[in-house]
Amino acid sequence: RLVSQREFTGAIGAAAGMLFFLFWYTAIGILSWHFLPGHWMMPVSVVICPFAGLFAWIYHRTWHYIRRRWKTISMFYRNSEMISSLILKRKELIREFEAAAEEWRSARKG
Repeated sequence: RLVSQREFTGAIGAAAGMLFFLFWYTAIGILSWHFLPGHWMMPVSVVICPFAGLFAWIYHRTWHYIRRRWKTISMFYRNSEMISSLILKRKELIREFEAAAEEWRSARKG
């Protein structure tokens, strides 16, 4: 929304991500220095943060994958009549495409 040309959105996103990264890790370092017991916890918390972020990202992706699959499976149980009619329509379309392909092959040969 900030950029009028679409080509620059990736560059703006990368620059904003770098600035946010610097701000966030500085804030984590300062807050852990002041509020965690012992000053040795500050480097530990700063080192652990990328791994926590990676875990959160993987967890988020996995959760959405499982949720999407669950919705699909539950749809089969809730709307079984609709699903069976869709399967029949699919089979009919496949038959029609196969007939059209055979007609095209025969017209091409001869």
